[in-house]
Amino acid sequence: MTTHVLCNISCYPPVCEALTKANATPTLVHLLHSPDIDVQSQLAIILSDLGQIPGNQKAIAAEGAIPSLIKMLDYSYEGILVNAVNAIRVLCDRNVANQMEAGKGGAIPPLVEFLSVSSGMLLSLVYKVF
Repeated sequence: MTTHVLCNISCYPPVCEALTKANATPTLVHLLHSPDIDVQSQLAIILSDLGQIPGNQKAIAAEGAIPSLIKMLDYSYEGILVNAVNAIRVLCDRNVANQMEAGKGGAIPPLVEFLSVSSGMLLSLVYKVF
C-alpha cells in the first residue's frame, strides 16, 4: 500500500527531494526484490521519478537497481515492462557508467526487441526513449 501512495505522489519534485533527503533510496531499491510484481512496477515508477533529481542516478545505481530493473524486462505484462524500460532510460540518460552497467547486465537485447513491438503502450515509450 505504501508503494502505491508513493507511486502516486513521486511525480512531484518536492516529494522526490524529500525522499532523497530522507535517504529512502536503499529501502526502495531493496523492495525491488519483492515477489509482488505490482510492487516492483510501482517501485520502477518511483525510481524513475527519483532518478530525475540531480545526483540520484548514481545513488540509485549504487544500490543495485539496474540489475533488478533488467530482470523486470523478462515479464510479459505490458505495464510492468513500460515502467522498467522507463526506469532504465531515466537512470541511463547522459550517464555513461549506468549505460555500461545496463549493457553489461544484459539490457540491450530486450530493449532492442522493444523496437519491433506492435503494442501502442510500448511503442509510445520506445518513441519517447529514442
